[in-house]
Amino acid sequence: MAGHLTAGPTHQVSGPVWLNDDSECFDNSAKAPAETPKAQIRAMVQTLLTERFKLALHRETRELPIYVLETARRGPRLSSSGPDAGHSVTRSVGGNVTATNVSMTEFAYQLSRWLKRPVFDQTRLRGKFDFTLQLFWLAIALKRWRLITDHI
Repeated sequence: MAGHLTAGPTHQVSGPVWLNDDSECFDNSAKAPAETPKAQIRAMVQTLLTERFKLALHRETRELPIYVLETARRGPRLSSSGPDAGHSVTRSVGGNVTATNVSMTEFAYQLSRWLKRPVFDQTRLRGKFDFTLQLFWLAIALKRWRLITDHI
Protein backbone atom coordinates (compact mmCIF):
# COMPACT_ATOMS: atom_id res chain seq x y z
CA MET A 1 0.00 0.00 0.00
CA ALA A 2 2.92 2.32 0.68
CA GLY A 3 3.65 2.33 -3.04
CA HIS A 4 0.44 4.26 -3.62
CA LEU A 5 1.52 7.12 -1.40
CA THR A 6 3.42 9.92 -3.10
CA ALA A 7 6.50 9.26 -0.98
CA GLY A 8 7.11 5.57 -0.50
CA PRO A 9 8.64 3.97 2.58
CA THR A 10 12.13 4.76 1.28
CA HIS A 11 11.38 8.48 1.53
CA GLN A 12 9.85 8.28 4.96
CA VAL A 13 11.96 10.21 7.40
CA SER A 14 10.16 9.41 10.64
CA GLY A 15 7.09 7.78 12.11
CA PRO A 16 6.02 5.29 14.74
CA VAL A 17 7.96 2.01 14.92
CA TRP A 18 4.97 -0.07 13.81
CA LEU A 19 4.86 1.76 10.47
CA ASN A 20 7.68 -0.43 9.07
CA ASP A 21 6.99 -3.46 11.25
CA ASP A 22 5.01 -6.42 9.94
CA SER A 23 3.72 -7.37 13.40
CA GLU A 24 0.42 -5.60 12.69
CA CYS A 25 -1.06 -6.11 9.25
CA PHE A 26 -4.43 -5.24 7.78
CA ASP A 27 -6.11 -6.39 4.59
CA ASN A 28 -7.92 -3.71 2.64
CA SER A 29 -9.71 -4.34 -0.59
CA ALA A 30 -10.63 -1.52 -2.94
CA LYS A 31 -11.24 -1.31 -6.67
CA ALA A 32 -10.95 1.54 -9.12
CA PRO A 33 -11.81 1.54 -12.83
CA ALA A 34 -8.89 0.31 -14.97
CA GLU A 35 -8.44 3.73 -16.61
CA THR A 36 -8.03 5.56 -13.27
CA PRO A 37 -4.77 7.57 -13.31
CA LYS A 38 -2.12 6.57 -10.75
CA ALA A 39 -2.16 10.05 -9.19
CA GLN A 40 -5.89 9.71 -8.52
CA ILE A 41 -5.40 6.22 -7.03
CA ARG A 42 -2.71 7.60 -4.71
CA ALA A 43 -5.12 10.32 -3.54
CA MET A 44 -7.87 7.72 -3.02
CA VAL A 45 -5.55 5.49 -0.95
CA GLN A 46 -4.48 8.45 1.18
CA THR A 47 -8.15 9.29 1.81
CA LEU A 48 -8.89 5.66 2.71
CA LEU A 49 -5.99 5.56 5.20
CA THR A 50 -7.05 8.85 6.75
CA GLU A 51 -10.70 7.82 7.13
CA ARG A 52 -10.26 4.21 8.28
CA PHE A 53 -7.04 4.42 10.31
CA LYS A 54 -6.93 8.12 11.22
CA LEU A 55 -3.51 8.27 9.57
CA ALA A 56 -2.21 11.83 9.47
CA LEU A 57 0.45 12.83 6.97
CA HIS A 58 2.89 15.63 7.50
CA ARG A 59 4.86 16.91 4.55
CA GLU A 60 7.97 19.00 4.74
CA THR A 61 10.93 19.80 2.56
CA ARG A 62 14.33 18.44 3.58
CA GLU A 63 17.63 18.07 1.82
CA LEU A 64 18.34 14.37 1.36
CA PRO A 65 20.77 12.42 -0.83
CA ILE A 66 19.22 11.29 -4.11
CA TYR A 67 20.07 9.54 -7.37
CA VAL A 68 19.19 10.74 -10.86
CA LEU A 69 18.45 8.38 -13.74
CA GLU A 70 19.94 9.90 -16.91
CA THR A 71 20.46 8.83 -20.49
CA ALA A 72 23.98 7.64 -21.36
CA ARG A 73 26.16 10.01 -23.38
CA ARG A 74 25.88 7.75 -26.42
CA GLY A 75 22.09 7.71 -26.14
CA PRO A 76 19.67 5.00 -25.09
CA ARG A 77 19.96 1.43 -26.32
CA LEU A 78 16.51 0.24 -25.29
CA SER A 79 13.87 -1.76 -27.10
CA SER A 80 10.41 -0.22 -27.14
CA SER A 81 7.67 -2.47 -25.82
CA GLY A 82 5.17 -3.76 -28.32
CA PRO A 83 1.57 -2.53 -28.39
CA ASP A 84 0.31 -5.70 -26.67
CA ALA A 85 3.04 -5.90 -24.00
CA GLY A 86 0.59 -6.15 -21.09
CA HIS A 87 1.34 -4.98 -17.54
CA SER A 88 4.58 -3.36 -16.46
CA VAL A 89 6.85 -5.92 -14.78
CA THR A 90 10.25 -5.44 -13.16
CA ARG A 91 11.99 -8.38 -11.51
CA SER A 92 15.43 -9.09 -10.15
CA VAL A 93 16.79 -12.62 -10.54
CA GLY A 94 20.35 -13.92 -10.40
CA GLY A 95 22.13 -10.57 -10.59
CA ASN A 96 19.99 -9.22 -13.43
CA VAL A 97 17.04 -6.87 -13.51
CA THR A 98 14.55 -7.64 -16.26
CA ALA A 99 11.98 -4.99 -17.13
CA THR A 100 9.04 -5.54 -19.47
CA ASN A 101 6.78 -2.72 -20.67
CA VAL A 102 8.28 -0.30 -18.12
CA SER A 103 8.52 3.48 -18.40
CA MET A 104 11.65 5.20 -17.11
CA THR A 105 9.53 6.88 -14.42
CA GLU A 106 8.33 3.46 -13.22
CA PHE A 107 11.90 2.12 -13.33
CA ALA A 108 13.19 5.10 -11.30
CA TYR A 109 10.52 4.37 -8.69
CA GLN A 110 11.56 0.71 -8.53
CA LEU A 111 15.22 1.72 -8.17
CA SER A 112 14.18 4.02 -5.30
CA ARG A 113 12.71 1.06 -3.48
CA TRP A 114 15.79 -1.12 -4.00
CA LEU A 115 18.33 1.60 -3.18
CA LYS A 116 16.33 3.05 -0.28
CA ARG A 117 16.94 6.52 -1.65
CA PRO A 118 14.89 8.67 -4.06
CA VAL A 119 15.71 8.18 -7.76
CA PHE A 120 14.43 10.79 -10.19
CA ASP A 121 13.87 10.14 -13.89
CA GLN A 122 15.66 12.75 -15.99
CA THR A 123 16.06 10.62 -19.11
CA ARG A 124 13.36 12.48 -21.06
CA LEU A 125 12.53 9.11 -22.62
CA ARG A 126 8.82 8.64 -23.28
CA GLY A 127 7.09 5.35 -23.79
CA LYS A 128 7.59 1.89 -22.35
CA PHE A 129 10.62 -0.33 -22.79
CA ASP A 130 11.89 -3.89 -22.40
CA PHE A 131 15.44 -4.28 -21.08
CA THR A 132 17.80 -6.29 -18.90
CA LEU A 133 20.28 -4.61 -16.58
CA GLN A 134 23.18 -6.47 -15.00
CA LEU A 135 23.31 -5.45 -11.34
CA PHE A 136 27.11 -5.71 -11.43
CA TRP A 137 27.28 -2.62 -13.66
CA LEU A 138 24.72 -0.77 -11.56
CA ALA A 139 26.82 -1.47 -8.44
CA ILE A 140 29.96 -0.13 -10.16
CA ALA A 141 28.12 3.02 -11.32
CA LEU A 142 26.77 3.67 -7.82
CA LYS A 143 30.15 3.06 -6.21
CA ARG A 144 31.80 5.47 -8.68
CA TRP A 145 29.09 8.05 -8.00
CA ARG A 146 29.59 7.73 -4.25
CA LEU A 147 33.36 8.12 -4.64
CA ILE A 148 32.88 11.28 -6.72
CA THR A 149 30.36 12.85 -4.34
CA ASP A 150 32.47 12.00 -1.29
CA HIS A 151 35.28 14.14 -2.75
CA ILE A 152 33.19 17.19 -3.68
